[in-house]
Amino acid sequence: MTHDIEQACAVLQAGGIILYPTDTVWGLGCDATQPEAVERIYALKRRKDSKALIVLVPDIAALQQYIGQLPPNIAALLAAVTRPTTIVYPNVQGVAHNLKAPDGSVAIRLPQHDFCQALLRQYGKPIVSTSANLSGERPADDFKGLNPAIIAGSQWVAPQHYENSYNSPPSTILRITVNGTTEVIRA
Repeated sequence: MTHDIEQACAVLQAGGIILYPTDTVWGLGCDATQPEAVERIYALKRRKDSKALIVLVPDIAALQQYIGQLPPNIAALLAAVTRPTTIVYPNVQGVAHNLKAPDGSVAIRLPQHDFCQALLRQYGKPIVSTSANLSGERPADDFKGLNPAIIAGSQWVAPQHYENSYNSPPSTILRITVNGTTEVIRA
C-alpha cells in the first residue's frame, strides 16, 4: 500500500484528481486546500460549483484544526455512529474558499476505510471526497460502475483491490445549528 499512497499523495500535492474507494462509494478527491484543484473536480463532474463537496480528515485532532473547538456533543456522536456520517460544521477555516457554503460551513467526514485512513494520515491535509460520477448520474458502488470519462479525467486511480466491503450507501449528513444542536439533512 505504501507505494500507492506515495503516488496518490504526489498527485494531490500537484493539484491533481485521484479516484479512490471510500467508506461509502467510489470517490473523486483532491487537496481540499487548493482552490484550483477543487475547480477541476467540479469541471470533471460537470457539476455546478454551488453544490457542496465533502471533505475527509482522519480523526478528531485533524478535524479540530479546521473547525476549532469541537462542540461538546459531537465527539460522543462521532464515537457512537455505526455508519458513515458527515457533519456540516459552521465557520470552517483552512480549506479552499470554493469548498465553503456562503455561510462559511463545510461538510466533513472521518472515514473508516483503511485505504482512506492511510492516505489521509500520509498526506497530512484534508482531501475532497465526492461521488465518482458525472452530475446527475448514479454514484458508482464499485469500480465496474464507474463512467469511463471519470476514470480518464483522474490523474491517479486506486488499484481495485482496495475496494472492499466498506462501500455502503452515501453517508448520513447532519448539520450543527447556530445554537449547537444537530439536525438531520440526509438520513
